[in-house]
Amino acid sequence: MADVFHHLPIGLEQLGIYECPHGRFAMDAFLDWLENTSTNLKELKITQTSTGEEVGGKECGERLARFLARDDCKIEKIMLDRNDLVGSRNVDSWIECLEKNQSLQELDLNSLFATIWDYLK
Repeated sequence: MADVFHHLPIGLEQLGIYECPHGRFAMDAFLDWLENTSTNLKELKITQTSTGEEVGGKECGERLARFLARDDCKIEKIMLDRNDLVGSRNVDSWIECLEKNQSLQELDLNSLFATIWDYLK
């Protein structure tokens, strides 16, 4: 599965990762592609995908947040639903990312919203 991510087209504009059972191995491969190859990705959906909860979810979520905070990030729409990429263990990285990101127009966290909302109170 990870090899698929390494061969995604450079100009890909939309990507959905749904019910991926390959955990952190696949997510690290996707993040490698995103950080080093992707140039035009504008829409990203990740749902029902676990990367290893306590450690894997924290670290992969932080990597994704760091990418989103980059000046060259073109992603305009993100949906993260039923995954372990955003949580109380990495919410600071996500807050920093959202403060820096210049391209994001739509953010859908679905079941994750309560985690950030509780943290911000």
